[in-house]
Amino acid sequence: MRSASVADIRPDAGPLGALLTALAAVDTPDVLFVGVRHADIARSMLDELLEAGPRAADLVVPMVGGYLEPLLAVYRHRCLASIHSALISGEYKMNGWWGQIRVFTMPGS
Repeated sequence: MRSASVADIRPDAGPLGALLTALAAVDTPDVLFVGVRHADIARSMLDELLEAGPRAADLVVPMVGGYLEPLLAVYRHRCLASIHSALISGEYKMNGWWGQIRVFTMPGS
């Protein structure tokens, strides 16, 4: 697993802007997106996320304590265009554009 620090493409766009930057900065098919509040997450949970869900899913997002966790999820590179479109239209919510993609919810995390 590699990590890097990259300046946001849209510094005013919150976590969704950070996700846009992460996807644009890599040449891998998947990005494991981990928000600051999840910095101490167990490696086993990260491995589980990376292995979960069908390859056809654009997003693998865990359900934690009854809530979806978009700041601890695997986003496929093909989400880039949908995220870009969402930001252009003024949508900044992490889940506000999910209707355009295939989402796999990882239960019971």
